[in-house]
Amino acid sequence: MSDVVIDETLDTMDGASASLAARAKTVRKAKGLTIQQVAERSGLAISTISKIERGRMTPTYDVFHKLAKGLNVDVTDLIESNEPRLKEGEVAVSRRGEVGYRMVGDALHEVLFAQVAEKRMTPTFATLKPSRKGELPRLVGHTGEEFVLVLKGTVRVDLEDADPITLHTGDSVYLDSRRAHHYASATDRTARILCVVAGQDENEPVEVADSDEHPDASDATLTATSR
Repeated sequence: MSDVVIDETLDTMDGASASLAARAKTVRKAKGLTIQQVAERSGLAISTISKIERGRMTPTYDVFHKLAKGLNVDVTDLIESNEPRLKEGEVAVSRRGEVGYRMVGDALHEVLFAQVAEKRMTPTFATLKPSRKGELPRLVGHTGEEFVLVLKGTVRVDLEDADPITLHTGDSVYLDSRRAHHYASATDRTARILCVVAGQDENEPVEVADSDEHPDASDATLTATSR
């Protein structure tokens, strides 16, 4: 069986997939499946599944969905957590690898402080895939404001009625989230960002804008960034 192509940068985040690892292993054992059976059903390598279950690998978007298929569960069954919420007034500390998971478009987001209810800010790490050649981005707008810092790689920020912006490692952007936007890796490798959203109304539907073909992102490279 051939292995899937995994970006090795996702294989070095110690403990980053601890909560997913526990749920994946629990679901597999509850269904009475062996790792080999899940591998055959999903098309993933046995070594890949083993690393995920041991918290040694954070799966990419494609691997995440293949794992859910192999376990015959919905993706949300692996993402959702029933961990207790913190009481009002308590102080929360997030250790490395203590994250929740959710899919936003085709990006895997690791949500920090997922157990804290009614946060004014939502901080997440996101792994961005490269855009497919010829594919137009799906721009989405919502209430609130957001800050994005590029941790690794090069990121293309597509905006409604504006030229795209290119961000490199260490660059950042702050925007009114009501302007429809989309983030993707600007190269053929995945990119990592820290995204902090504030003031978003979770009950308000997002607005999706039609995407027109943008000019070359290199023409709109960000020049003033925070370092």
